[in-house]
Amino acid sequence: MQKIVDLMVSFPTVIFTVPLIFCFLWFLLGFVVSGFDVGEGDFDVDGDGDIDGLEHVASALHIGALGLPLMLLMLSLGAWIASLVFSAGMDSLGASAAITVVGGLVVGLVVGVLFVRTVGGSLGRALATEQAPERAAAVGCTCKVRTLEVNEKFGDAELLSGPMRTSLIKVRAPAGMFHRGDIALVVELDPATDSYWIAEIDEEFQPHR
Repeated sequence: MQKIVDLMVSFPTVIFTVPLIFCFLWFLLGFVVSGFDVGEGDFDVDGDGDIDGLEHVASALHIGALGLPLMLLMLSLGAWIASLVFSAGMDSLGASAAITVVGGLVVGLVVGVLFVRTVGGSLGRALATEQAPERAAAVGCTCKVRTLEVNEKFGDAELLSGPMRTSLIKVRAPAGMFHRGDIALVVELDPATDSYWIAEIDEEFQPHR
């Protein structure tokens, strides 16, 4: 046990021990303050957009949703474990200190990056969320009337296009203008009644039924 402790506080493992402790405390603080909000994915720490490149890399590796504290914690953990195992192996083989330090740094960094890429990537996909479209997104989309008719107080339709496609919405129009199966264009949202006003659409713009 004492041998493991000695390896933890000696080079090269100690290089990863310090950031591991720091990142763990940083993540723990965020856990307590934000209620485990690890999916914020906020890499723009200075507010000036100076590290947009990091955001693109994180997005490509599917780790953007992890947030910077958790990503660095995983990187430090993978590097720390790999460095500790490598140092113990080199020590048992009687390797020189220089080989142990350099090799431990290289192996630790490589394993840390791979750990974030594999485990962090899977976790990032699970934490990634998509913001639901706002109700105003239906304006300008086509819909198909589902009720027998539509009037100024009653009517339902299914959206055929846009981010809310297949959603059922309440629609309104002058009485007698639309009947079941008609294709219409959503032109306005009425927040007071939580419904949409619809209008006729030219035949050439109607989707194929």
